[in-house]
Amino acid sequence: MEELKLITSFPKNIIYLILSIAFVILLASLLHFAYKFSKESTFVGILTPVNESIWEHLKLAMYPTTLWYIIYFLIFKNNQSLDIKSLFAQCTSSILISIIIVVTFYYTYTGALGIHSLILDILSLVLGTSFGQTFSFIYFNKHDVTNINIYIALYVIMSVLFTLFTFIPPKLPIFLDPETKTYGIKSI
Repeated sequence: MEELKLITSFPKNIIYLILSIAFVILLASLLHFAYKFSKESTFVGILTPVNESIWEHLKLAMYPTTLWYIIYFLIFKNNQSLDIKSLFAQCTSSILISIIIVVTFYYTYTGALGIHSLILDILSLVLGTSFGQTFSFIYFNKHDVTNINIYIALYVIMSVLFTLFTFIPPKLPIFLDPETKTYGIKSI
């Protein structure tokens, strides 16, 4: 019965999936410059990259994805079949998968292959977002969420770490801005 439900709503679901990927990538592209455009607002820096480190750019996977799911929820909150636990699990797992793919892809082409390319940097976000959204969409349309607390804990941990490491980043390569050779936010 579940498979029939997924198949009959397949075209509409694919449209939402494609829209979600496009929305996240477009918003991430705009947010990349938000910190500078905001004249280095600390609040904006919590949600957007404050430097060119890999870590700071992972915010571009986290917060646009979160905003997509908030908007999706607000639009469809009166729909009886909307499962808030599944939606939250989709959001969290999509972010985690995106982050893992971005970091893995980046360190493969820079560290292992010695290539530095803006095009590949952008491609890493496109791949991460596409795989994260697609996997989460498919998986949570076929499986029930058994323990929402795990997803809540993971999301809270990610949010806290992104905020904390914006201000107090560990002195590790993932947090280093390769252009300025600095760590974290400068305005504090």
